[in-house]
Amino acid sequence: MQPHIEEARELENSGKYFVIKWLGEQREVSADLVWVFEYVLKYVVPEEKTPPIYYRWIHQMLLDGNIEKYIFRVMTGEGVVIDTKILGDMGEIDPGEVLVNLSGAYLASYAERIKALDEFEMESFDLETTLKRMY
Repeated sequence: MQPHIEEARELENSGKYFVIKWLGEQREVSADLVWVFEYVLKYVVPEEKTPPIYYRWIHQMLLDGNIEKYIFRVMTGEGVVIDTKILGDMGEIDPGEVLVNLSGAYLASYAERIKALDEFEMESFDLETTLKRMY
């Protein structure tokens, strides 16, 4: 069983719930993991160079109930944490809107990501730049 699922069950069994905003409405959550967004980009390069390369970024929106703040974490596909930021208070942030904005930021930047492939550049991840694109 995955650790975040075990943690969610422990919190659920404790009877501890949080009311959060979700796309303008309210929802009850009983886990610290609010959502996961996985972005996969296939870099197709000429066969004589190398086979296709896949880049996978895993984004997580977490709720820290102790400080009542949302945390945004990005990891590689292998689970290595790349960056973590505190986004703000539970009462101020709508995690549903954050997810919609994150999806939009990736869609809007898809063309420039593909252009980088032509130069065989390794994609790097900068959470600060992604957050700027989202808002």
